Amino acid sequence: MKIAMTCQNRRTVTPHAGKCTHFFLFDTQKDMRQPERSIVLSPQQMFRHQAFNENHPLAVADALVTAGIGDGLHRQWQKMGKQVYVTYELDPVKALQAAMNKLNNTDN
Repeated sequence: MKIAMTCQNRRTVTPHAGKCTHFFLFDTQKDMRQPERSIVLSPQQMFRHQAFNENHPLAVADALVTAGIGDGLHRQWQKMGKQVYVTYELDPVKALQAAMNKLNNTDN
């Protein structure tokens, strides 16, 4: 499973997924203490400017972990069959572990 995480400051899980341009991508089949890679969106690719669809750079992710997301964007992720986990945990590794526990215990 690939999980995208909003990390605008590259240190903590950040809110405002629609305004975020920097995401970490984790692969749960690999070492989850380090992101597999970073994805940097152009201003035009930000969710506030572009709808989430199969052509979006983050469409490779199965789920999104964020500290905040609007209802419309949340629905777009769900419509694509992807899960969203909103967390208050700022540490990316701890947030990822909590998200994995929750995501593995829920249905899409």
